[in-house]
Amino acid sequence: MSALSFGLGVWAVQVISLLSYYTPITFQVNAWVLGASLVVALLGSLLSSWLYMIKKLSIVSGMLIGITLLLTHYILLFSLKSSAVLQLQVQPWASLLSAIISFVLGAYVVHAWFYVKTLEQNQMMKVMSSIHTVFKNWKAS
Repeated sequence: MSALSFGLGVWAVQVISLLSYYTPITFQVNAWVLGASLVVALLGSLLSSWLYMIKKLSIVSGMLIGITLLLTHYILLFSLKSSAVLQLQVQPWASLLSAIISFVLGAYVVHAWFYVKTLEQNQMMKVMSSIHTVFKNWKAS
């Protein structure tokens, strides 16, 4: 269930960010391709979970999460249809940076997902919680 929840979360984040992007051009979304992106997100999460739980392949599992993030993103971009003639220009360095971030975050998510049992054991969560507390107190003042 946690793998399915994670896959649905990955997909929902990608869809919401895609739909919230404002352009002066009207887009339609191909429902079949949108559904395919959901299947990719769910299967990637399930396979990643299986690779770790059964085979104990944490690095491969983390990289699969990164690949799942990238595939979901690009499949969703492919689902957009417009009557306008568009020429999308993709910067190779931005795509490479996106892939690197996806792999690194994927590896960390797998680590946090399976190794960290409590907040006290998770140093990154302590840092993020501290930053959040400082920001919240600063904003309130």
